[in-house]
Amino acid sequence: MFRYSIEHVLLAILISLEQMIQDAEVQVHGFAIIVDWSQFSFRQAARLSPAQMRLVIEGLQDSFPARFGGIHFINQPWYIDAAFTILKPFLKEKTRERTDLINS
Repeated sequence: MFRYSIEHVLLAILISLEQMIQDAEVQVHGFAIIVDWSQFSFRQAARLSPAQMRLVIEGLQDSFPARFGGIHFINQPWYIDAAFTILKPFLKEKTRERTDLINS
């Protein structure tokens, strides 16, 4: 059993992002997100539905009022690489250009 559901994790991320955009500097210059996948198991990944992934993508790239300078994935296992390959065509070009998968 997981300590937190994926819904709780996504909610925590959204609340954090909302707090960040309250800062005038962040509103002007934007920010980067670093996602460390080192503690994300295959079992957790298997629980992500296509609808949840679509909601996250659409929410961040189409609805969230923030300037993303970059989204950097680190320590991602092979199944995150595979999922990103599947999702990449659904990302806007600007989002694709600002997303990096950094293998450690």
